[in-house]
Amino acid sequence: MKLNYINPANTNYGENFEDYYVEIRELKKGDVFFECENGSNIQLEATEDARKIKRGWMCLAKNNQGEQVELYVADKTKYHGPNFFKSPQFITNDEEAGYVYMIA
Repeated sequence: MKLNYINPANTNYGENFEDYYVEIRELKKGDVFFECENGSNIQLEATEDARKIKRGWMCLAKNNQGEQVELYVADKTKYHGPNFFKSPQFITNDEEAGYVYMIA
């Protein structure tokens, strides 16, 4: 898997991460967002608008390798759902690049 990085100095991500959660039901085709878990930032792009299904919300997205992924969250979920954010969440100190967001 090829890793890319984003230099925080070249972004406008800001520091108020409270507003950075992404809910599946709000995704629109073309939205770029990140699944952040266990120290990894995985970039995704919605390939369709989220749609309501029987018991929740569903959206198709693709990752940086071009693989299609299916996202789903149940209606009764009491929190924001999976760890999706508008910006990467984990920063790494890379020997060559310095402090960066590594992106898978």
